[in-house]
Amino acid sequence: MNTFINYYEILHVSQDAPVEIIRLAYKGLAQKYHPDRYQGNDANGKMQLINEALEVLTNENKRKEFDLKLNFFNQRKQKERDFQEYQKRKKYEDFQQQEKNSKNFSKNDDKDRGQKEAKDFNVNININISKGLYIFKPFLNIYNIIKRNSKKIIISLSILGVAIILISTILSIYENTRYSENIVTEGPLPAEQADETANTLYASTSETVSTPELVNTINEQSKVIPYRPDLMRKAVQSVINIQEESGITGVVKEIHDCYIDKKEDRLYCLFLDLTARMLDLGASQTMGIIRDDYLMDERVLSRINNNYYIPNRIDSGTATEHLQNMNAELAEILKEKYQQKVRETNSTDKLNKSVEEELSEINNDEVKPDQPSSNLI
Repeated sequence: MNTFINYYEILHVSQDAPVEIIRLAYKGLAQKYHPDRYQGNDANGKMQLINEALEVLTNENKRKEFDLKLNFFNQRKQKERDFQEYQKRKKYEDFQQQEKNSKNFSKNDDKDRGQKEAKDFNVNININISKGLYIFKPFLNIYNIIKRNSKKIIISLSILGVAIILISTILSIYENTRYSENIVTEGPLPAEQADETANTLYASTSETVSTPELVNTINEQSKVIPYRPDLMRKAVQSVINIQEESGITGVVKEIHDCYIDKKEDRLYCLFLDLTARMLDLGASQTMGIIRDDYLMDERVLSRINNNYYIPNRIDSGTATEHLQNMNAELAEILKEKYQQKVRETNSTDKLNKSVEEELSEINNDEVKPDQPSSNLI
């Protein structure tokens, strides 16, 4: 029997998702599982399913036909679940009825016996453990085993607890070590590399920016995107400060928290995302650092689409122009900040060198013990 394939689950989208979202989801999965990137043995099978899902869900007629099959499949599965639930409930009700009949029989038997022995006022209650309490028998056996081997069990549980703690600690250290291999740096860039990185970041803005796949508004005027240079400078400075304190890991966390925080302006989150992407790209080109997967171009584009352009119903042309302009302006600000940092670093080096020279001259001008001083009487 062939297994039913749910194309919505393959592309990780809902059944009512528009075609634009389906194409965007396909693009991300195709890049992830492309045979040139994905080294698994099932790469061809995954790509075949992803392509089939795109073909069916982007064709109106095929999608309607598939939705009918999916609804029929879901209804059949629901009926199967309902039938299984009915069988469980019926079995439980039969068991309850048996228990009830057993109790009534025992009650009537006790009543007859009580009438026969009314003179002595003795009531004999017989409890049949094998029938009335048979469900507790396994627990009694377990209790007896634990009671007999309590010391061994305590020692075994203690060893198991220590082993779990050690394994958790080792996994945590391994995960942190593996993730730290992909970060840019845990501190500020050296002075001799800062200016080169700034120039590379500025040059990276000349790359062609992919056109966002957005929902085109129909008979509705596109919303005007506000121009916020204050938020741009705030975002650039925030990325630089966080990168110096906690590396690219802290920058990624800041971007993630920004999108979750409903009080934060989504435009500010967009600026954070673009700035971090340029910083990650520049460090990769200048120092050969492996780029962070969270800041890859397709993931950044997907986040700003889903969190800003699409919710605000920005048409694709306006979004593309805005993305290119903001990319260029943020690169200018980032370059300016890094050049300023280089100047400040050079000024500090010159000041330290000047102080050292003055101290050296003072030491050379000290009065030697064997030479008389003209100021002495």
